[in-house]
Amino acid sequence: MEVVGELLLVDYPLLREEVRRQAHGNIADLVDSAAEFSFCPGTLVYADDCSIVTDAGQERLAILVAFRNHGVEASFSLSIGPEDGRIDLVWLKLDRPGQGGEPSLSVLRDAIGRARTRGSDNRGSGTPSLN
Repeated sequence: MEVVGELLLVDYPLLREEVRRQAHGNIADLVDSAAEFSFCPGTLVYADDCSIVTDAGQERLAILVAFRNHGVEASFSLSIGPEDGRIDLVWLKLDRPGQGGEPSLSVLRDAIGRARTRGSDNRGSGTPSLN
């Protein structure tokens, strides 16, 4: 199961309370636990930022995580609702450009794939996901 799916297993009111209290240590532990079976240690970590937001009239929790691996740094916002979740790319920094010198999501996909632990789901196509 992936990071967002793991966080969806946490009781939403409990997670909401941790975000409301800005309990960064507890949230970091939850993110570490959610990522431990899919990603190598230290490649995906809580970025000490979270909030409660309203999106299309629905309350959601926004939990910022940082990814670092093979010359790629990225920030993602994990948007968690009472019954669903999604991931938004906030920013991306590449040490090496993609094909033709342009920034490329294929470089990000490769770095995420290399950060995956053995046995984690790589979607069979070499396109890893945080979902």
